[in-house]
Amino acid sequence: MRKEIIITKPLANEYPERYKADIALVDFDDLIQGLKESFCSTFDFLLDLDVNILTHRYEPGKWTIKEMWQHIIDTERIYCYRALNFARNDKNVLHSFNENEFAMASKAQDRNWRKMLQEYTVVRNGSIMMFESFDEEMLARRGSTNESTASVKALGYMILAHEIHHINVIKEKYLTTWTPS
Repeated sequence: MRKEIIITKPLANEYPERYKADIALVDFDDLIQGLKESFCSTFDFLLDLDVNILTHRYEPGKWTIKEMWQHIIDTERIYCYRALNFARNDKNVLHSFNENEFAMASKAQDRNWRKMLQEYTVVRNGSIMMFESFDEEMLARRGSTNESTASVKALGYMILAHEIHHINVIKEKYLTTWTPS
């Protein structure tokens, strides 16, 4: 039986430079603990949002919270797919994705918010189980997309950083510009 390991923060050379500021926001030195605790606080925060704010745009052309949250779910799945490929030593260069095209095609506006939160729960639980299954050698492996290179461990922290970034955007942009009717 494999012993549990602490998945510490990645080094700066393990992920693209553009993630440096977001990864600095991550206060966890154990990825699994971070994924679990972040999920709990984020889920509670999202559950407490007034249903009417979910379709609010703080500026014309910006995503709604529903579109943003579908983006979070989609991105976590994509980062997990990349982590799995890299952990399994797949040497293929993976394609990037256009987040705006994904958001438009998702039809998140038409989705039930509770179902979206259920989906977020399932995706996060799957992410946790996958990262728990990796050993230190797998976590250190690196792979590439046509945009950048990252380690498996860094992809896990990028999931956390991406979520923290968007929660901050909700607090700073959406909650400050929305007026309940």
